[in-house]
Amino acid sequence: MFTGGAGSGESDIRKWIIENDMLEAIVSMPDQLFYNTGIFTYIWIITNRKAKERKGKIQLVNAVSFYNKMSRLLANYG
Repeated sequence: MFTGGAGSGESDIRKWIIENDMLEAIVSMPDQLFYNTGIFTYIWIITNRKAKERKGKIQLVNAVSFYNKMSRLLANYG
């Protein structure tokens, strides 16, 4: 979400999505969601069929507190 400086390809794509009202929501996920990483993850919900009452709006969802760390790797279950 934050990579790519202003004017870079990634930045231009994000800007275009928002300016064209295609971003429905952003879900903020906790860090370490992916094995051995300390970065936070953001899921962008994009649509070209926004409901009339949602035009011009973006929903922000903080799902960080809904995360429970597993006691062992998923591969170890079974």
